[in-house]
Amino acid sequence: FCSTSALRHIRGRHPPFGECSLPMVGALRCVVLVALSGVSFAEMVCPGSEVFIHAGVRVIATLAASCDAVRAEAVARVEGQASTWRVPHGGEYMRAELGELGGDLSFSWCSGDGTLFDKMVFSLTPLESNSTCQVEACSESQTASLRDRSRNYCNLKMLYCGSEEGCLPVVHDLHTTAERTKKSRLAEANLRKCSAVPLNLI
Repeated sequence: FCSTSALRHIRGRHPPFGECSLPMVGALRCVVLVALSGVSFAEMVCPGSEVFIHAGVRVIATLAASCDAVRAEAVARVEGQASTWRVPHGGEYMRAELGELGGDLSFSWCSGDGTLFDKMVFSLTPLESNSTCQVEACSESQTASLRDRSRNYCNLKMLYCGSEEGCLPVVHDLHTTAERTKKSRLAEANLRKCSAVPLNLI
């Protein structure tokens, strides 16, 4: 599914909830939760899949950082795979052309053996005078699958998790203040499955 020619083709186009009781920061607590409660998973931009039976995960998260910082960190991780950053759950990310899959950022991910291929879309919305960013992210498998062992969740989470969650930041150490997930049947969203070893040791 991820043949050498397919990867070369993609790289060639790449220029390289209710209650206010979650652990959040001061006055932002209720404001952010109200914003999250108004977001519908059904309205999110997703990449879609040509495979009828496939796994997928949707995430709505709030980060205590500007959307510019969130975007810069995600791109820095993907572009730094050969030097400053390693994909904790293995495989390789590729950045899609702007607008190719929708949203503000879009990527694909391929397993090391080329048998698994996923696409993902990130939509970023500034909140609270750009000091907070709402992230709507969606990852869908492009190969037939039901169980994904958290792969689609890891595809998304590994691009914005911060050091407090055991991740290794590149340019911005992002802090997630709220997060909701919606999984396809038998898909998972378990951060512990995103790496065989502690993420901060990679």
